[in-house]
Amino acid sequence: MTITSPRITVRGDMDTQALLSEAIEKYKKIMKYEYSLKLSERDTVMLVNSLGAGFKPNARLQETVERLKLGVSINENEIYE
Repeated sequence: MTITSPRITVRGDMDTQALLSEAIEKYKKIMKYEYSLKLSERDTVMLVNSLGAGFKPNARLQETVERLKLGVSINENEIYE
């Protein structure tokens, strides 16, 4: 993910501009950390195995699929075509 600098124009002295520049750099570091996923080797294996395995739909999902097959709207009790 690429983090771009926000376009901000500030009128002020050099101290204000330096403070803003520093704040933007800290923001970039925080966002880079927040958007990264760090997993141990064990957790990585578990995640990959979970994503590769199928899943068993719960009763509500099965009911929704059946309603769609019958042509019944999910949000309302109206027939759609």
